[in-house]
Order: sequence, then structure tokens, then C-alpha cells
Amino acid sequence: EKHPTEPTVSYGVTKLAIEKYLLLFQQLHGVDITILRVANPFGERQRLETAQGVVGAFLSKALKNQSIEIWGDGKVIRDYIYISDVADACADALGYKGEHSVFNIGSGIGTSLNELVDVIESTLGKKLEREYLPSRSFDVPISVLDISLARKELNWHPSVCLRDGLQKTLAWLNQII
Repeated sequence: EKHPTEPTVSYGVTKLAIEKYLLLFQQLHGVDITILRVANPFGERQRLETAQGVVGAFLSKALKNQSIEIWGDGKVIRDYIYISDVADACADALGYKGEHSVFNIGSGIGTSLNELVDVIESTLGKKLEREYLPSRSFDVPISVLDISLARKELNWHPSVCLRDGLQKTLAWLNQII
């Protein structure tokens, strides 16, 4: 929560601007604000047709026997969190009355894109074709959230590991694809 915020893409700038406006509103009007900075959520009912959500995109392509497109060498690391853990964090934050306003919500575990595809392959029991594309300059090499403040203040912790979340998401995808 104390890490410098210097977004390099418009999506991040917009999220930070909203956060700053909420904190300003809190300061000016004394309204309690709780902001959850959510890592990379995935799970049932994720929109597959958008460019966001690499887990949903990879799973959808895997089930359709399409190649998985990876920007760069696949070593970019992200923090993936299953959607029910995000919902639990939201519920836990509703009653929070402490001094903090911003909480990181993630698994606290880093997984590279290559590792993510490995877990998907293991879960599906089949090899997937990977297509490596040129890397993108705006991709941060490592983004893993420190969730210790949420653990302490909200008494929250993630309970669904990546593999179990993938299995649940796959079960849902198999019903709609």
C-alpha cells in the first residue's frame, strides 16, 4: 500500500485517479473510504471477449484448442486471485473501522505466464501450443501484492489456490463453451 504509484498506462492512471479522488472526498467530507487494490482476479462469469483477464483468455483458448499468445518470453510475473477470495475481501472490508483506507488484495504469490500455462496444461491433462509475441514496453516485469495489511486489519486471507481456482473456472467454462 505504501509502494510508489507511477502507472505507465492509461488504465493504471485512471484507477489511481479514482483512488485519489476517493481519498480527497474522505479528507474533505469525513466519509469513511475503503479501497481494495485487487491483483488479477479470475473465475466464473469472467468476460472472455475482453482483452483483460489473462486467465480467462488462456482457458478459453485452451478449451477451443487455439494457441496461447504470450507477449515476451513468458517470464512476466503476476499475482492471480480467485474471485470468491475477492468477494470475501469485499465483505470483510464492509465493516472495517480502522485507520487504514487502502488494502492490497491478492494471493501474495507470483506466477509467471509460463507457469500459468504449465498449471493449465496440468489441469487439462494436455499440452497447449504457445505462441510467443514481441514483448510490450509497458509490462511491469513483476507485480505481486503484499497482502499483510489486509490479513492483519481485515482478518482476511485468500483461501483458494491457483490450481483449485482454475479447476472451478474450467468447470464453469465447460458449461458455456
